Amino acid sequence: MHFTDIFIRRPVLATVVSLVILLLGIRAGFDLSVREYPALQNAQINITVPYPGSSPAEVEEGILIKIEEALQDMEGIEEMTSEARENVGTVLVQMYPNSDMPTALNDVTSRINAIASFPLEAEKPVIEEILAKVQTINLTIAGSQLSEHELKALAEEVRDDLLATEAITQIDLVGVRDYELAIELSDATLRQYGLTFDQVVNIVRSKSANLPGGNLRTHSGTITLRSQGQAYNGEDYRQ
Repeated sequence: MHFTDIFIRRPVLATVVSLVILLLGIRAGFDLSVREYPALQNAQINITVPYPGSSPAEVEEGILIKIEEALQDMEGIEEMTSEARENVGTVLVQMYPNSDMPTALNDVTSRINAIASFPLEAEKPVIEEILAKVQTINLTIAGSQLSEHELKALAEEVRDDLLATEAITQIDLVGVRDYELAIELSDATLRQYGLTFDQVVNIVRSKSANLPGGNLRTHSGTITLRSQGQAYNGEDYRQ
């Protein structure tokens, strides 16, 4: 005999069972923990060591291997991911969920700072906990009488004012373009110096650049040579 047959023959039993199920559901609903913005546990620590003038192979040998050896026996580490790039090395330490992150961060910092065999050219390691962030509010700034440049400047001003309240940890500007620098040339000035437009373009392109200078082998290792000539603002280009 199926349950449906039993409930049809005994309507009182069916009513009681339904009420019990309803009451249990209501009680379970009150026991649920509900948060509008739940706390996220990322449990990650990022280690960055700048090593100017180095190749990826030098970064791996001089930086990453030494960091991995210093952390290999540390408790609570689930996984380590290393990346060697030109001039910098990074190590991402993934801790087990629900780890005591302040303690883990202090332990990692102590072990990294105790490494005395980093290359002399390497800069101080940057060690930071990666915090999970949740987007909460979108704020739109519009103005038909303002130019794109003015709108971006206004958005940056609003961002700085909100960050100054110390109640907001991060604000990202979206939908805006990066600043660009335009070099304008007059025909009179070109004729005055006996230049053509293409000549000026080639001069700017050749002078505003970081150029590799090869490698220099010394008794302490190989040094990468590079000419730093990239221009970044109007005054740099005026020179």
